[in-house]
Amino acid sequence: FTHTMDAAYLQSVVGEVLARGIAQVIAEQPPDPVEFLAHYLLHSEKQKLAEAENAARRQQLHAQRAEFEQKLQVELAEIERQRIAEEARQAAEAERLRLEEEARIAEFEAQQAAMAQALEEEEIEIERDGKNDDEIDAELSRKRAEELFRRTKEALQNKLDHRAIDEMKRYPSVKPEVHRVFKGVFYLVRSLRRTQVATWEKCRKLIGTSKAFIESVLAYEPLEDRKQMK
Repeated sequence: FTHTMDAAYLQSVVGEVLARGIAQVIAEQPPDPVEFLAHYLLHSEKQKLAEAENAARRQQLHAQRAEFEQKLQVELAEIERQRIAEEARQAAEAERLRLEEEARIAEFEAQQAAMAQALEEEEIEIERDGKNDDEIDAELSRKRAEELFRRTKEALQNKLDHRAIDEMKRYPSVKPEVHRVFKGVFYLVRSLRRTQVATWEKCRKLIGTSKAFIESVLAYEPLEDRKQMK
């Protein structure tokens, strides 16, 4: 029974490699077959150990690669999350600025309309001597326009702030109504040609510092310009 177990053990442990070694001895027929078989078995064991090490190394590299790919996916996902969050933040900021701009424009237009309506209802004294109805109407329109400008200028002095102008300068584009307002300002205050303010980009460059721009608007006097033109 013991011999049977020993034989089974040897068969399972060295049977295959021993059979290959003996087959190699028969094929080679070396002068010292025992020494040849011993070298063969030793070489086979070293080769087996090397293959096991290579397999372990491949498995380790595979695990490292899987870990690296997993980390890379996590980092890419985080980068994408940050990109989406930044785009959402920029979109929200742009929407906030747009709504603020629209609110300012609506407030200004409502104020202008209210002042114009108030002027229509006010009685304005003018000299009527020697003037026909058309001349009187023209004089009334001129005085109302001058008074509207004065009140608008007064309102602007209270409403205009440097931050709003600086924010406006950062906009790559604005509503046509806003562009027209700036064009009108540059026509009147700086006597510029249409080509010089044809685009919003040109207007942005002409604004300069917010402080200088506001001061130039508030310092403008249409009557003084008209006198100089005469």
